[in-house]
Amino acid sequence: MFEAMISMLDWLWLDLIVPVMSMVGEGLYRVSIGIFSSLGIPISLSIFLIGILTSIISLIIRVILKVDVRERVFQEKIQRKRELQEGISAIEDWKVQKVLTKATDEEIDEVYNTFLSNKFAWFGSTYLVPIFLVLYWLDTIPELNGVRFVVEFPPNPLGLPGLSVALTFFLGYLPGIFLLTKLKSARVEKERGKPGKRVLAG
Repeated sequence: MFEAMISMLDWLWLDLIVPVMSMVGEGLYRVSIGIFSSLGIPISLSIFLIGILTSIISLIIRVILKVDVRERVFQEKIQRKRELQEGISAIEDWKVQKVLTKATDEEIDEVYNTFLSNKFAWFGSTYLVPIFLVLYWLDTIPELNGVRFVVEFPPNPLGLPGLSVALTFFLGYLPGIFLLTKLKSARVEKERGKPGKRVLAG
């Protein structure tokens, strides 16, 4: 039974997942590194640009999953429970007040724990998965095989030898996420400021 399961997993990985990932990787190579190379863009700048493109993909995934809307729904639920607790504090019978307070505390904890678990799943789907897949793909690019640094520094007081593939990628990804999030927040606030207009951010 165990050997059959191992054989099935080997088949899934070697005959299905690896070929599919190779095809996807080849397609990504052609539409990114291949195009950048034809334009005379060095590999280091190409990786930087891929980091920026990945940040855009992360924000698109966030919109598709409606993360902001879902977070707001959870926050509103917790706020309603807290407002209910304020009403309970006005009850004169302390025994009833204690029972109701405990019940609402448990409800708030349940909502909050659900929110945290969902937030972790959203965070992984939006940021971690794209980062992992792109870095894994970059590691398979022939031009980067055995390359420790895509940008090498001359001798310097800090002793920094250069920029690795991952670091170059994050130099594009992190500022991209920061700037895109700021622009998105500014746009949402501007739309909310318009009279008679309600905006549901993704």
